[in-house]
Amino acid sequence: MIDYSTGTGVLAIAAAKLGAKEIIAIDNDPRTVLATTNKIQTNYVDSKIIVLHSDEEGELNQVDLLIANILANSLVGLCEHFFQAN
Repeated sequence: MIDYSTGTGVLAIAAAKLGAKEIIAIDNDPRTVLATTNKIQTNYVDSKIIVLHSDEEGELNQVDLLIANILANSLVGLCEHFFQAN
């Protein structure tokens, strides 16, 4: 699963607690990345979640679920970033 623009990491943490096995939480704010990393450790799910700055995301593998709690216009602008034809 990918939690794009993770913010506080709450969706990634909830997914981990609900059984998601591997989660990548991505954000473009370095302070948010650090805060999210700390929250993930506090919630004991750091073995399931990798936190990345958007500059570090590189080539992402196909995932079963992509979540992004961001404005619709921003999300539409990211469609080509996430979509790959099979």
